[in-house]
Amino acid sequence: MALVNFKNIMANIKQTLLLQGFVQNLSNWNNIVDPSRNTIVFKGRNQEYGAFQIRKEYNKTVMLVLGVMISILLLGLLIKFILSLDFESQARSVKIDTSMVIDLTPPPLDK
Repeated sequence: MALVNFKNIMANIKQTLLLQGFVQNLSNWNNIVDPSRNTIVFKGRNQEYGAFQIRKEYNKTVMLVLGVMISILLLGLLIKFILSLDFESQARSVKIDTSMVIDLTPPPLDK
């Protein structure tokens, strides 16, 4: 009798664990790049090319594109900053003597 109960208990534990794994797989089922879903969908099919490879490398591709876009943005901001610097006005700073007085009255008219 104890052996039968032990087998029933073990069967219930096994069924519970399988059910938990199934529920966990269902929660990931909507994620098309989830590896467990991809192995189920592409089981027995050619996995060397096509949609399986695209889904398998999706996360890596997204991170690569994100890195490239951020690099381009930072490069553009750096170029804008460098171009906004005014090197010529610093090189041509001329001192103007304001102590000299210039007479701007018109010359006398000849009659």
